[in-house]
Amino acid sequence: MKPTIIAIIPAFNEGATIKQVVVSVAKELDKVVVIDDGSADNTRNEAESGGAYLVTHTFNKGYDQSLNDGFMKAMELNGDVFVTLDADGQHNATDIKKLIGPIVDGTYDVVVSSRNNIKS
Repeated sequence: MKPTIIAIIPAFNEGATIKQVVVSVAKELDKVVVIDDGSADNTRNEAESGGAYLVTHTFNKGYDQSLNDGFMKAMELNGDVFVTLDADGQHNATDIKKLIGPIVDGTYDVVVSSRNNIKS
């Protein structure tokens, strides 16, 4: 059975980039969760218009709490494999499949990477 793969994207005042990030990631994965961490801009609306599942903090709780809440939401959505990404567009969505390949094929349980070390 094919695993459900979910992106988790913490976001704080990323209204200018979040919709494009969500749209590009959604082309690669099953679901996208955005955590709007108390943004004062249009992050929430842009993420929703891009098709993301949304977790909203009414005030800024920080990156760690945003990740925790994102993982909780992804588990509620019955995800099997989770990928965390930045909201500013610095990650290339087409690299996600290379990153998670060793998890999906059962080689590894966890893969850690940075945007600077993914190779074809």
